[in-house]
Amino acid sequence: MARTGLGGLLRELKRRNVVRVALVYAAVAFVIAQVADIFFPALHLPAWGVTFVVVLLLLGFPIALVLAWAFEITPEGLVRTQGSSLADAREPSGPRGRAAWIAGGAVLGAAVVAAAILGSGAWRTTVPVPLAASGEIPRSIAVLPFADLSPEGDQAWFSDGISEDLHLHLSNLADLKVIGRTSVMRYKTRDLSAREIGQELEVATLLAGSVRRSGNRVRVNVELIRADTEEQLWAQSFDRDLTATDVFEIQSEIARQIAETLHARLSPQAHVRLARAPTDNLAAYDLYLRGREHNQRLTRPDLERATGLFRQAIRLDPDFALPWAGLALTFGAMDGYHGLGRHWVDSSFVAARRAIELDPMGADGYQVLALAQWNSGRMADAVETYRRTLEIRPSDAESYWGLAFTRWLQGELAEAFRLASQAVELDPAHPGYATLLGRTHAGVGDDAAAEHWYRRALELQADFPWAHQDLLWLLVARGEVDRAREHLRTIVDLPTLTREYSQGQFLVALVERDYVVAREWYDGESGQVLGGIVSAADAGFVVARTGDPVRARRIWNEAIPSLMEQVAERPEDSWPVKMLARTLAAAGETEDAITQLERAVEMGWLGYPWLDIAGDPVLGDLLADPRMETLRRRILDRIAEARAEVEASR
Repeated sequence: MARTGLGGLLRELKRRNVVRVALVYAAVAFVIAQVADIFFPALHLPAWGVTFVVVLLLLGFPIALVLAWAFEITPEGLVRTQGSSLADAREPSGPRGRAAWIAGGAVLGAAVVAAAILGSGAWRTTVPVPLAASGEIPRSIAVLPFADLSPEGDQAWFSDGISEDLHLHLSNLADLKVIGRTSVMRYKTRDLSAREIGQELEVATLLAGSVRRSGNRVRVNVELIRADTEEQLWAQSFDRDLTATDVFEIQSEIARQIAETLHARLSPQAHVRLARAPTDNLAAYDLYLRGREHNQRLTRPDLERATGLFRQAIRLDPDFALPWAGLALTFGAMDGYHGLGRHWVDSSFVAARRAIELDPMGADGYQVLALAQWNSGRMADAVETYRRTLEIRPSDAESYWGLAFTRWLQGELAEAFRLASQAVELDPAHPGYATLLGRTHAGVGDDAAAEHWYRRALELQADFPWAHQDLLWLLVARGEVDRAREHLRTIVDLPTLTREYSQGQFLVALVERDYVVAREWYDGESGQVLGGIVSAADAGFVVARTGDPVRARRIWNEAIPSLMEQVAERPEDSWPVKMLARTLAAAGETEDAITQLERAVEMGWLGYPWLDIAGDPVLGDLLADPRMETLRRRILDRIAEARAEVEASR
């Protein structure tokens, strides 16, 4: 009689050793889970790997039960279990042995699947196939500032340093667009969704994370997010010893994971750079990060503080290239931003070359060397070095900006426009990059687009002086003096723009030939307004037109030797040549002025900031000379050619 009912089912489960298999499987699975929990972190496997193994073990449980029901181990091998009503059913090789075989086989199968998946690299993303492979996700990323989760909340400089280093690592990948630091730092204090950030930055993915530094341990949590859907593409936690080697290994692993997820190309050189730790001295690395933080502020006290920190880092590790590059940037800024003397530029060369000597494959040394060459007027060398930097770090917005500025000074307006556009694309919230893009538009005569970008720069930073100067020049050169006055009213109460306000008032009076008012701005309570958009040529011109030729001559005589020295020191820079030419013109030295203007045009100057040099009041007395009309037509023809090339490239 056939066995029926619940009792029969239980007896059949027991006869087939299903219950015993379940117990043995549970015991073995528990041991495997404990082993994974202990050893996965030590082997630097992903933190979710333990969960992955547990899920596989759970999935293997019903498989083990099915196998126990359907099969048995006999001396002749694995055979199907016979029904209970058959008298000749074979006896199994022993219930314990059978249970162990089946449970062990199921667990082993789960382990093999786990090993295959981990070994293949499929565990690295949360999607079966990276979406970028089918073109669904453009290869673009913004590395957002990492949160500081340290117990005391005093390690923001370290978490910022980690995220910025990751940005630099990713910028080395040839086919990955990486948004620049200025743009991403705005989101440190702004609470926006991933979708909103992606739309603002026009970027497909975001890397977000946090850093917890405590005692001798560091924990870094990261996640890669698809911006438009806010889907998590990949996430991982790194819990390591707080050593320089481990910190750099974390950065390299994250960069590789992102490259793999987005199918970005890792060149052999990029592989080498990711595998190499720049220093094994954690204290030196800490000092470097602190110095870099001060360097980015560019005030004189911050630059002095950065200098001391970089030097301390070098004392701890003389072969650490990055603080040498930091020193080069600091030294260059001492002269470029604060006018402290040529010797700072000379020191910048020394530090930059040392950085390159220590790390010839790193971009930082070349970037600061290019800046030193630019500051010295060695334009051809700067172009070559900036291009070398971009070969190593293709997403370096600052090098695109530097190269664009250099090419603009050389009169290569169409190329300058393309390079400035690239800088803005990579760092859209940087006011300096937006202003340069405006200047390249102005250089080719597209003054409406120029104004758009100047105003965009002022939206990003309301007191950005360069954008104010360029916008005032543009309005005045277009003859829109009333709009220039209107703009000046918007900045009169900005304390950081006192000089720009005075210069603007001087400029408006100058172009209106109201020399008395212009001189009041020059001599009045506002004090000297030289620099920026007002030169010694302009000041002397106004003083002479108000009946004081002796003082005007003194102004010119003081300026001309200094300008001639700059021309000699910067042999490939057209700007001091143009400045010298205008000063000579104001002083009435027509022959020398035209000679220098011709030289400036030959070197690349195309009339900027005037849209047409015939509108420059200081050059007015030269216009009767036929050579000036020839020079003017030459400039306008080159501008028209550049504009046609720009239009064709859009």
